[in-house]
Amino acid sequence: MLKTRDESSRTTNIPRVILPRFGVAIFDDSRESGWASLPDGEAMRFNSPHDLQSDCIWVCSADSQEFRDKWSRLHHMRPSDYVSKLSHIASDFGLTVGSQGRFGSLAQRACTILSPTIHKAMVIATQSYGWQDPITRLKTFNLVESIRNTLYQEVQPPRVQSTMMEPLSSAMQTTSSPVWHQRFIPNSVSVTLRFNRLEYAQRVLASQVPEGEWSYESASTNPKFHCTLERALDPERPCIVEGTVEFQGRDPDLAALCSYGSTTSSKQALRTCISQPELRWLKDHARVNIQGIYTAASSRQLPRRLMLPEMLTNDPLFSLSVSAGLVAEAHWKALANSYRNRGELQLPPWSVWLRAVDRAMSFQLALAAYQGGFHVAYYGNGSVLLNVPRDQLPDLLNFAEQGEIAHPCFRPIFEENGLVAALEQ
Repeated sequence: MLKTRDESSRTTNIPRVILPRFGVAIFDDSRESGWASLPDGEAMRFNSPHDLQSDCIWVCSADSQEFRDKWSRLHHMRPSDYVSKLSHIASDFGLTVGSQGRFGSLAQRACTILSPTIHKAMVIATQSYGWQDPITRLKTFNLVESIRNTLYQEVQPPRVQSTMMEPLSSAMQTTSSPVWHQRFIPNSVSVTLRFNRLEYAQRVLASQVPEGEWSYESASTNPKFHCTLERALDPERPCIVEGTVEFQGRDPDLAALCSYGSTTSSKQALRTCISQPELRWLKDHARVNIQGIYTAASSRQLPRRLMLPEMLTNDPLFSLSVSAGLVAEAHWKALANSYRNRGELQLPPWSVWLRAVDRAMSFQLALAAYQGGFHVAYYGNGSVLLNVPRDQLPDLLNFAEQGEIAHPCFRPIFEENGLVAALEQ
C-alpha cells in the first residue's frame, strides 16, 4: 500500500509506505520568488522557498551549482535535475524554455504540468524498487543516486586494477556538443527529439559489457605489436584502444558531428582512449591509429537484477507514460554514471560501455537529423537537441513522424510560432 502524506490513515495489516508529495517550484529572474504547484493543486506564488510546505519535496528550477550555493540546506528542496532536468521534461510537453533553463511567462503553466508528472514518477519508483521507507531513500540529491544505492546493495560493481582507472576515464564521454562555425541559427526554435525513454533504457541495458581481468599490449611492451581493427572489434573480447583519431581529408561537418572529445562540459579530460562500442561507429567517419590495447577477459550481459524492474516492463502501455520513462532513464543512468564512494571516484567498466552505447545510438539520431537538413546542437541520453528555423518546424514534425521518433507535443510550439494552420493540414 502506497500513501502520500495527505491521505487519511487506515488500519490495515499491509505495511504502510508513506511517500511525501512532490511539487515543482520555478523561480523568477530574481531567483528567490516564483511559481509553485503540488500535483493536486493550482499554481501559487511564493516569495521564498521558506514559504513552501515543509512536508513536501519541492523540485526547483535551480541547476546543481546554484542549488548547492543557495538552497541545499533546506531539507524539502531538490535541484532541477532531481529526476531529469525540468527543462527537458517540459520540452516533452511542447513548452519552449529559454536560455539557462528559464521558463519565463510559462512558469505558472509549467509547474502545474511538471508537478504531477514528477510525483507520479516517484510513486512508480517507490513501487518498482520496493522502498518501504522512501523518505530515507530519497534524501539523495537525485533519483539516479537513490536507484544506484538500491541496485548496488544487491549487486556490487566489478572491481578493476588501479591501472585501469586512467584508460576508463579517458574513454568515458557522456554527451556530445558539436562545434560548428555557425553556433546559433537566427530566428530559430530549440526542439528536442528523443527515443522513447523506457524502450531506449531496455536497449541500452541489453548491451554486452566487459568482465574479468584486463591485459595490456602496446609497442612498448611488445616490439612486434600490431592490432588490427578486426581484432579490436571482436565482440567476444571487449577492449579499450589507446590511440589517436584523425579527421584529415574527411567531411569537416561530419567530423564536427562526431564530436570526439567535445561535450557541454568545460572540464572534459583529454581523450586518448576509445572503448569498443564507440570504435564501432567512429571508424566509419575517422581514421583511428591504434597504439595500444586494453583487453577484458570476456563479455557478458548485465546481471538480471540490474535490469529494469518488471513493473516497468510487464505492461507495454507503460512505455507511453512520461513518468515511467523518467524512472527508466534514471535507472540506466544509475549504472552508466561515475560516482564517488567515500570520496573516491568509482567508474565500473560497464558504465563506460553503457555511455558509449548511448552515444552511438544518439549519434545515429543526430546523423539522421543532420542529413535531414537540421542543425544539431547536442546529442546524448537518447536525444538530440536541434535549432530549427521557425518556418522549418512542419518539416521537423514530418521527420520525427517518419522516423517514429518520440517527438514532443508540437501543438504548443506551433501555436507559439503562428503555425497552427500548418499543423492542421
